Amino acid sequence: MNNRLPISPHKVELLIDIASSDWEGEDDGDVPDWPTLCENLTHRVLDTLYAENNLKTEVSVVLTNDAAIQELNAQHRSKDKPTNVLSFPVYQLEELDTLTKNSDPQLILGDIVFSYETLKKEAVRDHKPFKHHFCHLFIHGLLHLLGYNHEDQESAERMEALETEILQMMSIPNPYSKVEA
Repeated sequence: MNNRLPISPHKVELLIDIASSDWEGEDDGDVPDWPTLCENLTHRVLDTLYAENNLKTEVSVVLTNDAAIQELNAQHRSKDKPTNVLSFPVYQLEELDTLTKNSDPQLILGDIVFSYETLKKEAVRDHKPFKHHFCHLFIHGLLHLLGYNHEDQESAERMEALETEILQMMSIPNPYSKVEA
C-alpha cells in the first residue's frame, strides 16, 4: 500500500480515542500507527475534494468495540445491533460548500466511530486485509462528515466513486468489486 502522501495544504487536527485494546494488536501482526494512517487518509480525502482550498479541520475518531458501537447505534439510529462505522457530521453538504468558499475556513467536521470486531469479521468474510477495510470505511465515514450520503442511487454511486478513486491512489483495490474465491 502506498502510504506516501504528497504535500497537502490542509491542516488536520485529529482527536483519536483508542477505546478498546483490540485496536492495539492486529491479529496478522500489522498494527498500523492509527493516528498517522487516519491523518493521511483525511489529507487524501480533503485533497481530492477541496484541492483549491486550504482547510483547517478537526475530526474526532473513536476506535472501539461492538458493545460500545451497538449502544451508539441504538441511541442514534434506533438499531440495537453493532455496526462497522458510525459518523456524526456537524454540517450538511450545502453548508460545507458555503463554508469552504471562505478564505480561511476552520471546520469541526464531526465524529467517526469504528468497531474493531465488526470490521475484523467483515474483512475475514470478504478476504480483505483488515487495514484495507479500515481505510475504506475511514474514507466512507469521512465522506459522511463532509455531507455525502448513499440515501439514493445517484448519491450512492457518487460516494462509491470517490471512495474507490481515493483508495486507488493508495493501491487498495475497489472494495465494491466482486472477487471470485
